[in-house]
Amino acid sequence: MLHPICGDAERHAVPTMNSTAAAAASAGPRKRGVSHRTAGSGSFIVRAAKYLQVDMSKVGELALNAENPQPISSICAVLAESEIINHVSAGVSVEDILGGIYDSLASRAGLLLKRVNLGAELTFIGGVARQRGMIKALEQRLRVKVNLPEHCEYVCALGAALLGLSRLEKAAATSAGVTV
Repeated sequence: MLHPICGDAERHAVPTMNSTAAAAASAGPRKRGVSHRTAGSGSFIVRAAKYLQVDMSKVGELALNAENPQPISSICAVLAESEIINHVSAGVSVEDILGGIYDSLASRAGLLLKRVNLGAELTFIGGVARQRGMIKALEQRLRVKVNLPEHCEYVCALGAALLGLSRLEKAAATSAGVTV
């Protein structure tokens, strides 16, 4: 499995790959990354929870109770928030709105993951990986097993630190006249 490197665990919520990523690629024979991400998914969920007046610690669990998840089709956060407002006005349950948010994020992740020939399993990292509603949406939408490292919310920060160290060592070697 690839272990991607990214700089902000909260902003990288959906399992996408490469140096700007928040998840690991499939465990299949071809292990290459994708150069895109769906940054801001975690902050979008936070804004949705705030609008729906739901505590963030309950968002993932509430989504598990969705009976008829309502899709959020817009990629733009402002337009997606308008869709949420429309769902609330129409009397859609909070659970169905949250379920729709996770389904939509999982769908977008699936489009990006097609580029790496997703295998039978995926390792999901970042802050949103702790939300069971997102795990369920990924497993259902992508039809894969989703693995969760013990400290998934710190993997991006660790990767960023390792990348920084590597760049520092390369800069130090270059200034000392050593070719790296």
